[in-house]
Amino acid sequence: MQNKLKELLVKSLPKQRAALLFSGGVDSLTLAKLMKDNNVDFEAFTVGTEDSVDVKNAADAARKFGFKIHVRLVSKKEIEKKIPELISVIGEINPIKTGVGLVKLFALEDAKKRGFTHAVLGSGADELFAGYARMRTNTDEQCKQLVKNYDADNAYLFKIAEHAGVELILPFMSKEVVDFAMNVPADQKVNDEANKIVLRKLGETIGLGEYANRKKTAAQYGSGVDKMIEKLAKPKTKTRYLKDAFPLAVLFSSGKDSCYAMQKMLERGFDVRVLVTMKSENPDSYMFHTPGVEISALQAKAIGLPIIFQETKGEKEKELADLKKAIKTAKEKYKIQGVVTGALYSEYQATRIKKICGELDVACFNPLWHYDQEREMRDIMCSFEIVFTGVAAAGLNRSWLGRRINDKDVDALVELNKRNGLNIAGEGGEFESLVLKAPFFSKKIIIESYNVIVTNENTARLIIGKASLGQ
Repeated sequence: MQNKLKELLVKSLPKQRAALLFSGGVDSLTLAKLMKDNNVDFEAFTVGTEDSVDVKNAADAARKFGFKIHVRLVSKKEIEKKIPELISVIGEINPIKTGVGLVKLFALEDAKKRGFTHAVLGSGADELFAGYARMRTNTDEQCKQLVKNYDADNAYLFKIAEHAGVELILPFMSKEVVDFAMNVPADQKVNDEANKIVLRKLGETIGLGEYANRKKTAAQYGSGVDKMIEKLAKPKTKTRYLKDAFPLAVLFSSGKDSCYAMQKMLERGFDVRVLVTMKSENPDSYMFHTPGVEISALQAKAIGLPIIFQETKGEKEKELADLKKAIKTAKEKYKIQGVVTGALYSEYQATRIKKICGELDVACFNPLWHYDQEREMRDIMCSFEIVFTGVAAAGLNRSWLGRRINDKDVDALVELNKRNGLNIAGEGGEFESLVLKAPFFSKKIIIESYNVIVTNENTARLIIGKASLGQ
């Protein structure tokens, strides 16, 4: 069985010169030995703090088996400085991913500086061969589930690699190796004494000796990086420290997209410090939602956040200077590190906001980018209460305004999309929305009075007269 695994791994090795992210554990050491035995041009890269177990083990293994290694010792100050950059890349607050991600980012950046464009990772071996302690029971089902979720759970690694300008190669996650692993009996993966049994037997077969059975801790622990984050965080928890290191502002229009984008970022663990609302004099602004923005102050009270209002004449391109001024205020006053937008498909909005954020050295997050339009509307129906405050499209009329939108309304929008191409999410200006209730609202917006201005059969706008907060 181990001979078959060897054959499949060798086929999955890179043909070109590559860096190997190396910890000294059985996963990366197996790949290093196979690469050396098969004349792959590679150099190993290891990252850790001064007292790192991984650094010691990796250097020891490299000497023993005769391959070149580059060791990067990282300090507390370097880690502290790198954390905001890492968070901006992975787009979530997660202590485990931050610890692992920092190790990968430092290593990949070092590899790139030395001219490498490809990097090999031992990632996937734990999922395939029961490397986690919890997999001693119900092994087959857990392996299947972890492999099924692998791409989603490890997407952040590819974001880090793209940021570093290096392409990842994952031999363990090649289709042939995955298919093989799914057919390895559970007792060949794990028992009461050892894990990754078939992989360790392969290590013995190719000459790793005692190194094949060395115990290994996770990257964030063996590298010492997690311990350093813990020191930086004290007396806070690591999660609280990371949240405080990267507070956000939300470009807030009072409508569904900005609210749903905010919900997505809260689910990713971020703290939102402030809302930013543009008050445009131009009802047909290319950049900003205009109907109902006056209600944003009431929504901010329901959320419990401060809000920055920035007035703009809404003149094309000139309004961007006003947006920049608002984001700059948020950065100076609330120390934000990132800005959240509700853009779905609008390149016009997304590229311009991203450019402004770049000029101000803050990250730009578009959590709804290329989100399926119907799916977005269905998701919003589950936990938000919204009304339309403006319509401007064939098939829509004043009857859509001022009432709660529901799933049957979404069905109607889907039919209009099939009939005349209407944007189901309304991003083309077909309709404007107002959020009355969201999971992060402490109270509901109550519209007490309003007027409707009708321009023609398919164009109308709701003007709110009075609104309040209620239960």
